[in-house]
Order: sequence, then C-alpha cells, then structure tokens
Amino acid sequence: IDIDKFHPDIEPLNKFNRFTFLFFGMWSIRKGYPQLLEAWFNEFEGKDGVQLLIKTNKPHKARQGVDELRKSLGFDKKDIGPILYETNTLDDDSLPKFLKSVDCLLSPTIGDGFAIPGIQCLSLEIPIIITDFSGPQDYAKEETALLLKPKGFVLKDGIDGVPQFMRKKWAFLSVEDIQKAMRFAVDNKEMMKQKAKNGRKLVEREFSYIKTQERFQEIMSIINNV
Repeated sequence: IDIDKFHPDIEPLNKFNRFTFLFFGMWSIRKGYPQLLEAWFNEFEGKDGVQLLIKTNKPHKARQGVDELRKSLGFDKKDIGPILYETNTLDDDSLPKFLKSVDCLLSPTIGDGFAIPGIQCLSLEIPIIITDFSGPQDYAKEETALLLKPKGFVLKDGIDGVPQFMRKKWAFLSVEDIQKAMRFAVDNKEMMKQKAKNGRKLVEREFSYIKTQERFQEIMSIINNV
C-alpha cells in the first residue's frame, strides 16, 4: 500500500449526512453480497440514519440484483435503509478520497485472495467488518477489525463460473452475525475507530512499499545464493 496516498488525513470526496457502510468489490457470489443484503433488509430502516453504498464492477446488475432479492425475500413493502450506487470510475487520486467518505467497510467475503479494499481502508483509518477466513487474515485481526466468524465451511462444485474455484472450500456466514456486526459498528463508533487506528499502524509496519521492497530483496538474496 502507498501509505502516503492512503493516509488518514486526506479529505473525503463526499460528505454524507448518514452513517455510511460501503460494499466495495466485484459483484460475485464469493464476495458475500446475498448474505449482506439479507442482513441489511432485516436490520435497517430509513429512520435509522444509516445507508449502504455499493461500488462494484457491475452497478446495473447490482441494482437489479438488489431489487430481485428484496422482492424474493419479502422485503419489497418494508421501509429499508437507503442503498446507493457509485457508478463513476475512480482513478488513483480519487479512490482514497472516495473511501475516506464512508464510515465502515463491509466485506462478508466467503473466500478471498487478499481483499485489498480492507487494507486500503485500514491505511486510511476507516473501520472494517470482514470475514475471519482466507486472505484477509493477513491483516484482519481482533485488534484491527470487527471479524465475521464462519459458522462452518462448505465445499462447492463451482462458484461464479471461475474454473479455479471448482471443488473449493468456502466460509458459511450467518446473516444474523452480519446484522449484529453492522449494528455494533453503528453503536460503538469509538471502538471501531480505535481498531482502524491499530490497523493503520499494522499497515505502516507490515504492508508499506518500503517493507514490501525489503521482503522482496530478502527473497531474491536467498534465491541468488541457492
């Protein structure tokens, strides 16, 4: 991570008047959006002063998927918390400012290589809710994040139509646990901010460009001496 570009002191791109959760990632099953949306429909109403912002590679498909899932789950008559969609393309300069505009990242992934938005947010001191499984475990700890603990694991024949994902193990997340985590973040803002501050220190210590360069040089030195 470029810890100078993703710095806590940068100015946000937007200023919202509601507590804003962000879902940021590909619109794919493994990112956990079905569980997230069901939890959202259950937990928040318009009066709660909370909103969900979705930034994804397929915003139109996401909007359609949200409407279809809301109807199929029987929430089409309920006054749910607002759901917004960011459709603008974000360059290297605007991305950190965009992320800085939100209050908490929601990443209920059921399996990920690294989930880089999580570490980007920690570098900006933005609280994160993320699954305690797979790649995010490199930086998502009890002291840096609000962790979603899997209830178990499921072996799937395939997911998202990706060949590499055939016959792989995925986390099983409880919708109720996602609801509780979101509500906790809203009700315990200072504790969440402290976790994010701890996360920034971890990023500085372990994931800066300088630290990555040092590790790469160590690996190359070992290889050259073999």
